[in-house]
Amino acid sequence: MSQLRMTAFAAQALTLLIVSLAGRSLAAAAEPAVHQAPMREGAAGVSAAAAPLQPMRLGETLDLQPVRSLRPAVEGAVDQIEALRQWNASGRLPLRIGFQRPLPSPLRLRLDAGTAAGGSFRRVGDGFFAVSPRGGLAWGTHVRVARAYRLRLRLGAVTLPAGTRMWVWGLGEEPVSFGLELRSDGDLWTPSVGGEDLYFELEVPAAAVPAAGRVGFEVGEVGEVFRIGADGGPAQPILKATSCIQDAACVSASTFDAITQASKAVAHLEFALPQGLFACSGGLLNNTGPTPTPYLLTAHHCFSTQGATNTLEVFWDYKTSSCGGTVPNLSTVPRSTGGTLLASSDASDFTFVRLNSVPAGRTLLGWSTAALANGTTLYRLSHPIPDNDILPQSFSRGSVNTSFEACTDAVRPDFLYSLPNLGGTFGGSSGSPVMLAGGVVVGQLTGACGDNPEDGCDHSNADVDGAFAVTYGAIFPYLSPATVPTTCTPDSTTLCIDALPGDRRFKIKVDFVTAQGGGFSGAGTAIPLSSLGVTSGGMFWFFGATNPEMLIKVIDGCAVNHSYWVFYAATTNVGLITTVTDTKTGTARVYTNADGKAAAPQQDVTAFACTTP
Repeated sequence: MSQLRMTAFAAQALTLLIVSLAGRSLAAAAEPAVHQAPMREGAAGVSAAAAPLQPMRLGETLDLQPVRSLRPAVEGAVDQIEALRQWNASGRLPLRIGFQRPLPSPLRLRLDAGTAAGGSFRRVGDGFFAVSPRGGLAWGTHVRVARAYRLRLRLGAVTLPAGTRMWVWGLGEEPVSFGLELRSDGDLWTPSVGGEDLYFELEVPAAAVPAAGRVGFEVGEVGEVFRIGADGGPAQPILKATSCIQDAACVSASTFDAITQASKAVAHLEFALPQGLFACSGGLLNNTGPTPTPYLLTAHHCFSTQGATNTLEVFWDYKTSSCGGTVPNLSTVPRSTGGTLLASSDASDFTFVRLNSVPAGRTLLGWSTAALANGTTLYRLSHPIPDNDILPQSFSRGSVNTSFEACTDAVRPDFLYSLPNLGGTFGGSSGSPVMLAGGVVVGQLTGACGDNPEDGCDHSNADVDGAFAVTYGAIFPYLSPATVPTTCTPDSTTLCIDALPGDRRFKIKVDFVTAQGGGFSGAGTAIPLSSLGVTSGGMFWFFGATNPEMLIKVIDGCAVNHSYWVFYAATTNVGLITTVTDTKTGTARVYTNADGKAAAPQQDVTAFACTTP
């Protein structure tokens, strides 16, 4: 019997986050109508991040010696290297590229209102402190892992106030800026840096540090991306001429008409799971609304939780400079970090994310739910990782085969089957979009089905993709947004919040679901507080009018970062889907909580761009 090269994580058994939105269910996937959208090119302004502030580089300039050091992985993490090797050799997906290593002793930071009194440029905790030129409290540190390829820090017990900015960088690198948007359940994974030295710095607004109590975090472990073939060394991979893998830079428009545009939409993904550090591919999708939004499509078997999404690094333009040209260092290419998980399902093996930001010059790929005839040509760009080498953008091509014997865990019509005839896919290609001519997405890669699925160059195996026609039923509210009203209309399940007095700009709805008590689901009942003079927030109850479960508000932060902020606190452990819509722009933000898990407070300080009401 044919085998399918894929793995489902029991720890990622979150199947579908969004079952129903705005009264529309997955039954929409069965509609006979064909839904489609064209490609949107030159999306330079798609949630592009503003120029970041710069750190003081305290950990780099005040002491050349690291605060914490680890031996090379080949000496201090032999068992983890072997576990990584066995995971990948057994064909398990997603491909594992690294592991977590404990520090000799935890690295800690605690700041309080009196910290500045001791003066600047001095040792505080496991790092160095100074008052920044902006008046904030800055602190930096330095960790070294000998002969490391790339590194990340895992911050635990994070208690940092809103407005905190953080940076990481490697020796000779430009700092990467990020904030609390990457925090999940008190933990926060930093973006990665190249080489054996990792410098970390943060700046806390002085006014946000409470007079009583402290803010800070601790670091107990470091994530190391490890290259087995090079013992973790810094050398970059080289595409081998004898391999079936095709350098995408060698492909012309005569082979794939949308090669240039698609190369700006497909990315290499890295993320952290409890088992280690992993890699996949993914691509940006367009929507039919007037506002471009950085929606990313990848595979459910890659990651499927908000916690994993918060660890996501998306590397753009990781490709050779020309056909047969040099491969860039990953630390030098543009990247995105984190996002909001909107939907994920193993039914068609998809995960759908709204990224926090993307760099300029991206392309948003078109898509179609049309049925595909036998023999239809399909195209793909991905980042395969054979032999543990993360390769630059690679090209493959195949044709739809409707008679290939399907693997039992990837049945039609939920999955598409195609026989490759050029190039190949390997671990790391998972989640990559498969396209028609014109860069129109019709699915995303699950794996290979056949007698020899581990060999990506064996064209007798079929490539298996989750069918976009099925996926669309879960994500169409985002990709095909209906015309929205100019203001919110309040009702029993809809809370309307003002930006300006009486404008009812923001619409909020909350759906809940739980298996507890035999199972319950429904829409939360809105409790407006405008009669009390509170027009920027309100409440919801789920099970009884005398027992409100959620307080939610939209805050005007336009003067601070040109954004409206969404904050909420929910005292419940039921599954939640909270949808906040800016009715002026049609942009929606969706926040989720898994059933059985205590709902974490939400502080989204970049929820909506400020526009003239």
